[in-house]
Amino acid sequence: MRKIRILVAVGLLLVLLCNTGCGAGNDFNARLNTVVSPYRFSIARWEFNTWFTQFKQLFGKHAKITGTDTEITDHYIALSNHINDLKSSINDANRTTVQAQIDTLQQQQNSITGTVENIIKRQTAQVLKEMGIYEPWYKYIKWKFTFPPPEFKLQTPPQLLVISPREKIERQKDVLLAENLSAADATSIEDNVDKLNVSALVVGLGGIATYPDIVASDSDFQYIIQTCAHEWAHAYLAFTTLGFRYVLNIAGLTHNTDITTMNETVADIIGKEVGATVLKKYYPRFQTDTRTAPTVSQTTVTPPAFDFNKEMRAVRVQVDAYLAAGQIDIAEQYMQQKRDFFNANGYYIRKLNQAYFAFYGTYADSPGYENPIGTKITQLRAKEVSLQKFLNTVSGMTGVKNLDAALK
Repeated sequence: MRKIRILVAVGLLLVLLCNTGCGAGNDFNARLNTVVSPYRFSIARWEFNTWFTQFKQLFGKHAKITGTDTEITDHYIALSNHINDLKSSINDANRTTVQAQIDTLQQQQNSITGTVENIIKRQTAQVLKEMGIYEPWYKYIKWKFTFPPPEFKLQTPPQLLVISPREKIERQKDVLLAENLSAADATSIEDNVDKLNVSALVVGLGGIATYPDIVASDSDFQYIIQTCAHEWAHAYLAFTTLGFRYVLNIAGLTHNTDITTMNETVADIIGKEVGATVLKKYYPRFQTDTRTAPTVSQTTVTPPAFDFNKEMRAVRVQVDAYLAAGQIDIAEQYMQQKRDFFNANGYYIRKLNQAYFAFYGTYADSPGYENPIGTKITQLRAKEVSLQKFLNTVSGMTGVKNLDAALK
């Protein structure tokens, strides 16, 4: 099994070594590289270091970690919650003391992170097996093994520079940036890239489909479980017709925003369903979350004072209208005004521009989404009796025409 993992890692690495993004000329790329080169995140270097470290660990001594899977993961979650609480309490007066406490807790957490990763990988693989999801060619060759095996690392993911044209909302180019990029550096990069007559935004990532996948270690545990399944889905799809076309997009060899949206929507569905099943099977205590499921009166429902999703969708529609009419400056002024409006209503958005909608519009359940593809894929999932059948259907698609045909 480990040999299979290494072979998959090498294959994915060869793809990821290609320059990401597309649609821009050589002159633009050269000027862009001048801005971002000091901050780039090297996937090739990360892959080499990660696999080399794991190879060394095969022959190294390991401290024995006692306890059941539940006890170990509970301890990991408790440490995460404590660390996050301390981070939120830092101020100028207590910074040194609190940071020392955080460092101590982080060391404790790091000592069990590898064990927690293995637990989640094993649990995810078991759920996939119970769902009848094996290798990507299972509908042709009945080999009952999970491929690629779930493989991820809990750490801070790189940040992402998203570039969109100013005249339309489109995810034109992505550049991975260092994970420890400061807010000042991010703003400086955005400002300098904007001077190239495009719209730029630096965003944090919850996970990224390398191999092993990178999943944000400071995320909520439920989100970690879901993201592991989401990123695994991308690795699985890479060996199918639909996913391979997405790989070509990432490598810059093609540019098809519909394929990107289809892949991300499918991965979202898989991540949520597989993640929910893992939680139900192994972590039933997380099934009820009072923070996200407030009690509603049985007799009356009070509408929210401010509906973020509704407001953001309205902004997206208006921005599209301005851009379609060629009113770029008016659209950008409007987005700035709406950013201030959202912030005043308790929803902080650092920067609202074309790149913001280009990035968040890739995900069908985002308020910035204005594309029927996500709705169609959701409808298709409702038609299929199992996640396995849904995955078999969508993985062979080459575009939206296949999606429309499947719905008919």
